[in-house]
Amino acid sequence: EMSGGAKNVAARDRVFENTRHGFRIKSTDSRGGYIEDIRAENIAMHNISSDVLTIDFAYNSALTSDVKKEPVLKNILMRNIYGTGIGNSSADAIINIDGLLDSLMENIRFEDISFTSSAAAVHLKSAKNVTLKNIHITTADGPTYKVERGQNISIEDSTCRDDADPCFLITGKRTKDILLHGIDFSNVVRAIEMLGRVHQQAVTITKAQAQN
Repeated sequence: EMSGGAKNVAARDRVFENTRHGFRIKSTDSRGGYIEDIRAENIAMHNISSDVLTIDFAYNSALTSDVKKEPVLKNILMRNIYGTGIGNSSADAIINIDGLLDSLMENIRFEDISFTSSAAAVHLKSAKNVTLKNIHITTADGPTYKVERGQNISIEDSTCRDDADPCFLITGKRTKDILLHGIDFSNVVRAIEMLGRVHQQAVTITKAQAQN
């Protein structure tokens, strides 16, 4: 929880069990602060009761004010994180970003994330400059990926829930520059649903290159 700053923080080779969250970074548009050069890798998480990997710039706090001071978030890497038994409600996600499009968000990466028995997979709201690669999450129902007012989002070499309808739910007029690369749509009912005046050009789909 930031009103000052945190920089050069690393966590690796750990096991989290029976906690509320895995990693949670939070601030508001009036508290500011900076979060830079954060790395978490090689971590098992089991029986997490809420969101697992969370960036929250819109949480309610008694310390907010009318003065706007957007937080700075850059160089975040979360890699090789896996587990099972996640979430108590349909709102709980493995990766949940509730950001601010007017704040500085740069180089946010999630790689090699694998979970089973989770309530939801990926929720990205007002997020920008985010890369997700090798995301494999098993959920009971609903879209695997929800993107609302996202900008410059790249999701690569990842899978959808079997029979997903849709796999991707993309909404918001301000959404743009969404790249879906190498996504396995083989077992879905619908690949993508776009709502809320999303421009057709906002989403680009590319295939993975064949291996020689």
